[in-house]
Amino acid sequence: MKTMTSGTGRGPISRGCHGFTLVEIMVVMAILVMLFSLIAVNLGGMQNTAAEKATGALVKKLQTYLDDYHSKTGSYPPDGIDFSVETDEGESIQGSACLYYFLARKRLLIKEKRAGKQFTREEMPPGKFRETELLPEDPDLPGVRELVDGWGTPLHYDNTENGEFVPQGGDVHRDPVDDDEHPEDPREGGLVVEGQNAVVEPGIQGKGYDLWSHGPQGHDMEADPSLPVASWSLK
Repeated sequence: MKTMTSGTGRGPISRGCHGFTLVEIMVVMAILVMLFSLIAVNLGGMQNTAAEKATGALVKKLQTYLDDYHSKTGSYPPDGIDFSVETDEGESIQGSACLYYFLARKRLLIKEKRAGKQFTREEMPPGKFRETELLPEDPDLPGVRELVDGWGTPLHYDNTENGEFVPQGGDVHRDPVDDDEHPEDPREGGLVVEGQNAVVEPGIQGKGYDLWSHGPQGHDMEADPSLPVASWSLK
């Protein structure tokens, strides 16, 4: 029987292999778990930062639309809270659903001129919104869409031109959210998060409207309270 030798003639080659011990496997698994945990934490932080930036950008865009609306009509869109508002289809709307309806759907006549046979009319240009900024449309509520923040939670809108605000809480949203409870109106409860006041010069002292997102807390009543992303605090 022949024995294989190395090319140098120094003796037989060993074909045995060294396996991993249980301790070594457990150490490797522990390292992998730690790495995946770090990645998950960092990913969650990045997602939250992206959602906050998207929400701030949406609120600022809405402020631009609201300023334009006010300059052309002399007032801000109704909120459906101080008095009822219906769409052309007869659906009752309020809050951010009013914003979407008056800024993106309803064609408001700004001016109308008639000179002889010539007739011109100017309408409010529609605001543009991405699908990611809107709740899906409910087939049973044609044309009703609510604006949502970067976390997918509906925004709140309150027309405060009369110098008052109506606290918003409980069932203030339409399908598919339609939740009975969510965090209290930050303008009412004196909310302080990490030493910072939630409300800084709300609409009743400012432009005539309040617009805000609950932030990463969303409608989770058990989550740690977070500062709202709001018209009264964004620069």
